[in-house]
Amino acid sequence: MIGQGCLEQDDLSSSINIMECPNVISINMSASTSPISVSWEEPTAMTTDGKRIAIFNQSHSPGTSFPVNSNTIVTYVFDDISVCSFNIVINVKQVISSPDACECEPNFTFLNCPLNITSDQPAFCGTVPVNWTEPTVIDGCGGSSSVEKTHEPGSEFPAGVTTVTYTFTDSFGNQSICEFDVIVPVVAVEDDSVPPVVSNCPAHIYEVLEPSQTSLIITWDPPTARDDSGLPVSLHQTHSPGDQFTAGGYELVQYTFTDAAGNEAVCEFAVTVYPNGVNIDTQPPTVPPTVYCPAVSYTPPIITVYVENEATSADYNFTWPTGATDNDGVTPTVIASHQEGIQSFPIGFHRTAIFYYDTSGNRKDCYQNILVRRQGSAPTPATVINCPQNVYLEIPEGTSTRVCWEEPVVTDDAGNPIAATLWQRRLHSGAEFFINGNCNEQFVGNTFYDYYGNVIRCGFSVTIRAIGHENLPGQWTQWYNRDRPGGNCDCDTTPSTACSNGEEPIDVQCETLAGDDWLTVGLIPSAPEKRGQVAYCCPRIGFYCWNRWNALYGQQCLDYRVRFKCPLQ
Repeated sequence: MIGQGCLEQDDLSSSINIMECPNVISINMSASTSPISVSWEEPTAMTTDGKRIAIFNQSHSPGTSFPVNSNTIVTYVFDDISVCSFNIVINVKQVISSPDACECEPNFTFLNCPLNITSDQPAFCGTVPVNWTEPTVIDGCGGSSSVEKTHEPGSEFPAGVTTVTYTFTDSFGNQSICEFDVIVPVVAVEDDSVPPVVSNCPAHIYEVLEPSQTSLIITWDPPTARDDSGLPVSLHQTHSPGDQFTAGGYELVQYTFTDAAGNEAVCEFAVTVYPNGVNIDTQPPTVPPTVYCPAVSYTPPIITVYVENEATSADYNFTWPTGATDNDGVTPTVIASHQEGIQSFPIGFHRTAIFYYDTSGNRKDCYQNILVRRQGSAPTPATVINCPQNVYLEIPEGTSTRVCWEEPVVTDDAGNPIAATLWQRRLHSGAEFFINGNCNEQFVGNTFYDYYGNVIRCGFSVTIRAIGHENLPGQWTQWYNRDRPGGNCDCDTTPSTACSNGEEPIDVQCETLAGDDWLTVGLIPSAPEKRGQVAYCCPRIGFYCWNRWNALYGQQCLDYRVRFKCPLQ
């Protein structure tokens, strides 16, 4: 309703209070044809226990320019439940020259300008139809209004966010605009098993007080997250940049990003403020050998639990490994992904996290692997059908593209689906890839476990390069062959001294010692039915070919070399 801010809350959000939701913002001007920049104090939300709730989604930001003679609904959504909405009305007096010269103040009232619409159908790599009730207006000047619109109800929309605009014009030339976003997910919510990807997660922050201080205001660049489903993610955070921290111990700062399917990604770091004169302790705890540290570990599972008969889960008495020590002599605090005691684990592979904290907030990330399986051996061997080939695309720098593939399926040797659990999927088909700089590379891995503990993998690479990268002026370095194909990989990484001026390389060439380009070896265009080498090649990282993924196709990484093009001095 025009004239007041509108708060929409249901029973689920009764513990959330929205503050400073603006009333209608009306700006009247005598003459203007240019859009008007409008600013306002953004609303905030708090839980009843004083925790700040981040903005889940918003239609506009302060400082946005609005067309003259427009009436726009601005919406803020908190925690995907509570809504603050208000109208911004830009009125410009229009003087009409005619035999019956008249003058009318713009006065439009929207009856049903839609809020943002989220489709319940995924687009995958195509489009889906989306319907809505078309907006209408009441014109205070009288007479009829014409309307121009960018989309019709029932139009087909691709994955992502598309803005729909309705522009109403009355007989005096006054205009009013209704805008809303149509949001289409890439993948069905129930099929989304990939958590959001967090960027810019801060490291541990250490500060020391001055003699006269008892606390400090600490700031940091907040992390962000994107979800490859195409839907926005919600955020819950325990602290905000600019909060005050006191000396003594440490405080954990957590940013929890949750996608529409409930998959979570957490950025966690400690803030430690020391009294004046105290030495900073940056050494993490020492942990026992019964857990795997650091987080990235490809060691086989160390705990095997068997289900009874045809059951699909088993109980296991989960305990935290003891014996961790620290240089300050105090036993570290343990925070784990599971509580101690009897836990039910479904068939499949599970990685449980155990974090050890010392009194300064230094953390050691450790993991225990648990495999739940049936007794005996599988009656039929499992394999992956339609595992995609490597993908290589070139797009304009600063743009993005969605990359599509057929998701792999686990079958027996006769092609029949078998009982298997998906442990890890790094990206969904239809994921959006951005080209920032000159390259974006991703390894797309799918790891399955059948009910008898056998691991089945499907992996391929996606490499996105900027169009015209090969034409950039520069100077090529020597060839580097820093690694051999034995062990985990043939990884010829970018040396920090590749470019003498310290800049990042602008291009790279990767080839085998026999002189075959890595793309020719990886894609094999002359024999598309044959599996190429799973690898990727980018200027900022160099070349990577992982043996554990290529072994799936009966091959080992070849021996590669790389050279880099550096910017001209």
